[in-house]
Amino acid sequence: MIFTWAELIEEYMLELTARGFSKSSLKSYRSQLVVIHRYFAEYEIEPLDVKKLHVKKLVIHWQELGRAPVTINKGVVILKGFYRYCCEEEYITVNPCDGIKQQREQKKIVYPLNDTEIKQIIHAASNHSYPLLKHRNAVILMLMLDCGLRIGEVERLNNADILQNQLHIKEAKNRKERAVALSPTMKKALIKYLRVKKQMGLDSEALIVNHQNGRMTKGNIWFIMSQIAKKVKIRDEVRFSGHTLRHTYAAMQVRNGLDIHTLSLNMGHENIGITQTYLRSLSSEDFINKSIQTSTLMNLR
Repeated sequence: MIFTWAELIEEYMLELTARGFSKSSLKSYRSQLVVIHRYFAEYEIEPLDVKKLHVKKLVIHWQELGRAPVTINKGVVILKGFYRYCCEEEYITVNPCDGIKQQREQKKIVYPLNDTEIKQIIHAASNHSYPLLKHRNAVILMLMLDCGLRIGEVERLNNADILQNQLHIKEAKNRKERAVALSPTMKKALIKYLRVKKQMGLDSEALIVNHQNGRMTKGNIWFIMSQIAKKVKIRDEVRFSGHTLRHTYAAMQVRNGLDIHTLSLNMGHENIGITQTYLRSLSSEDFINKSIQTSTLMNLR
């Protein structure tokens, strides 16, 4: 049986769609497989002729291009899943990615924002003469800082997802729906933003919209954040990104007394181990102060 790369990739994408993969995951998988297709096409290697040696050479090629280990590992995982499907369909009998070892990844500490920096970025986001942007931009950042949302989750939020004292996150990563609490401060900011939307006649079901009533994309949100970053003074070791805002949420929640099990549920993590990686940046002083607050002798009744 002979398949072209294009035919087999399309078939695999239909399989992933049927399994319920998110749009963003499908886009990522297709993009990576197209890159792999182009590499093997240069050597006239058809998809069902790929051997373990070919995959090793692909990995070396990525290394020579300067790809980060985490990026290489992701590419190999996607390719391995592609060939696992080919094995399941009995197009091949051996997965050429079996036995390919993962690259050693350097564990980087993501430093969270401190209190002063958080106040600065919220102020900078709110400092706009146009009412919609004034409230919308602040809400975007607050949803990541106070609710721990990912940028993609902010993008996909609808007005109907705002409940009395919580947000319903439906299209979450790993297809895990969850509810996150809305603090009074967060709820107040949402009420003001929704009021402005209504006054302007913006009736889209999307929560985060532009002045034309269209849903804001992740790219739009990234651009807003990049503009805000230019207006604030942040420590050199801190990278201002959506990932950093989520790390800040996690660090602040633990600092303020939330247990890691509840935090893990709030963040939509598959296991506590993932949540623990978010807390590497907490200083020893944070842990000491927390330990003092929960001291046995200090809390006798």
